[in-house]
Amino acid sequence: METDRYQYNYYHKATIFQAALLSLSVFVLICLLADAVFYLPPEMARLISIYDNTLCIFLLGDFFVRLMNAPDKFRFMRYGWFDLLSSIPAFGTGYIRDITRISRLLRIYRIYYTVRYVLKRLRSNPEERIFLLIACSVVSVLMMTSIAILAVETAPNSNILTAEDSLWWAITTISTVGYGDLYPVTGAGRLIGGVLMVCGTIVIGAISAYISSWVARKR
Repeated sequence: METDRYQYNYYHKATIFQAALLSLSVFVLICLLADAVFYLPPEMARLISIYDNTLCIFLLGDFFVRLMNAPDKFRFMRYGWFDLLSSIPAFGTGYIRDITRISRLLRIYRIYYTVRYVLKRLRSNPEERIFLLIACSVVSVLMMTSIAILAVETAPNSNILTAEDSLWWAITTISTVGYGDLYPVTGAGRLIGGVLMVCGTIVIGAISAYISSWVARKR
């Protein structure tokens, strides 16, 4: 019973930041599964690896912060080793990369308990609910469109060719900056770009409204 109570406290204290990271982990896990089952173009697979490793770095940093702040580090590691193993970046190639990617499945355990308790918390805190929704929406749309644009921009005159190109294009488009150095040339690519621009406009409006509302309540 004491162990169950400690397990509850371990996950119940999860922050909204951790919940956002773990929510995005679901999308990354699906992408990694697709990369393992299907043949993906090299640049698309590399972009998925970039997202996975970036997420791992954040999760690994969060793990060590919680470990240092834990009053009983040995008891913390009863469940913390799930987080540690599933947050190791998958650098390199071959078996080492495959093993570290398989360890991502351990993250499902953390996702289940964290989301379960965070949802209870969000029901009583609309501010955190809106923030989590905006953050996850922005990053999810950014990830999906940057991956999708690599799949459709295969024309001879395409200029979005690498993982870095697609990520840069997605960031400049969703932020409505649009430098114009990279742009889709196919019909499907332009459709994806249009969706991303609309999403960017909505997100910026939502963020502005959220900040204005937050400032008004603090006065």
